Order: sequence, then structure tokens, then C-alpha cells
Amino acid sequence: MSLTADRIKKQRKKNNLTMQDLAEKMGVSKTTIVEWENGKREPKQDVIDKLSEFLDVDKAYLLGLQKEEKIISLANFIMELGNERFTKFFNELRPNFSEQDYDNLTNIVSAYSLLDNEDRKFFTKSMALKSGLIDRTFKAENGKIVFIDNDKPSS
Repeated sequence: MSLTADRIKKQRKKNNLTMQDLAEKMGVSKTTIVEWENGKREPKQDVIDKLSEFLDVDKAYLLGLQKEEKIISLANFIMELGNERFTKFFNELRPNFSEQDYDNLTNIVSAYSLLDNEDRKFFTKSMALKSGLIDRTFKAENGKIVFIDNDKPSS
């Protein structure tokens, strides 16, 4: 059985879906789901896109290219969480960041309170790009933030 097949099945179960439920959500037959999960048939790229969105995992995870279900870009995380919640989150996890990352993130968070929503999005992307953080991804691991080197594939 392929890694893709294993991961589709794992995520379907994690989401408490039957094969029939997933088939209906994806607009395919239950037989197609069975074939995907048994590795007899691989989903096409557009189906992988839809599956990853529906199951809330990265496409690379479903394809077996990364171990983590979802890797979040720091810039997107800040924008989605919002200033107040991010500040609280950031302060709680402060010991896990290097001094340079802490300074860069503090600058972004501090400026947030002065901007409207559209300007926040632009500013966050600009600051993250300038500081090199836009290309950094991270994951939560054992209650800590771990930055992932994007140049190296996850094993």
C-alpha cells in the first residue's frame, strides 16, 4: 500500500468519516475511495488538491513528501490568528525563539496595532519577507515551536 493511500485512510478516520461520507463530499463513488485507500488507484492532482483542503492537510503530506500534516507559514499564521491572540501566543512561547526571531516578530506584532486589516496583511508580508521569516515554516512539537528548514525535504 502507498503512503498516499495510508494517509487518505488515516485522515478520513481522524475526521470521523466513513468511506461513503468521504465519497459524497468528494463527488466520487465509494468504490473510488476503497481503491485509493487500498493503493489500487492514485487520486489525480486536482483530487489531491480537493482532498487536502477537505481533510485540512497539506498536499505534500498526502503525497508522502513531508511528515507533518500541515506546515504553516509564519506570515499566514500571524494574519489568521490576529494581533491580540498572536501576541498572547507569542509571549507564552517566547523561550522557544532565538533572539533574532523574537526581535523580528516583536517588530511585526508592535506595528500591527497601528494598521487597518488591509495594511496589516501588506505589512506582515513585507516585514516577514524583509526579515526572511516568510520563507520559514514551523510546527508545534512537544509544546515547543520548531522551525523547519525549507531547503531540506522532511524524511
